Amino acid sequence: MKEDIDPDRLKLCIDIKLIGSSTIKISPVSVDYKIWEYPNMVFFISSDGYVFEKSEKITYSIYRLKMPYQVSQKQRKDYDVYTFTDDATRYEFVKKLKNNFEEFARSGFFGYNPKSRVLIFKNFWFVY
Repeated sequence: MKEDIDPDRLKLCIDIKLIGSSTIKISPVSVDYKIWEYPNMVFFISSDGYVFEKSEKITYSIYRLKMPYQVSQKQRKDYDVYTFTDDATRYEFVKKLKNNFEEFARSGFFGYNPKSRVLIFKNFWFVY
């Protein structure tokens, strides 16, 4: 398939909203089919130990992100809310999450992609 070799193809889209002074609300928008087809539940562990895992619904913690392996219209309404101790801690861990998404995109999971990146527009995170 041509889309498999397209480096500009969207791999993940996540909606992350900052709420109040120390909370995030995270929900899936789209997930690449290669994640669905991966044989193990854990599909990536970053160099700092952060775990990306398949699950029935989205769940965020400072150590792990469980994502649904299929996103239907119903699942787009699913979300998880996580409250940090303060805004500085939230900033630190959201920045770490972005770095982990970038590492995942560069990992070769979707094939070699010299243009891998994470774009953030408003509250949407696009992983290419």
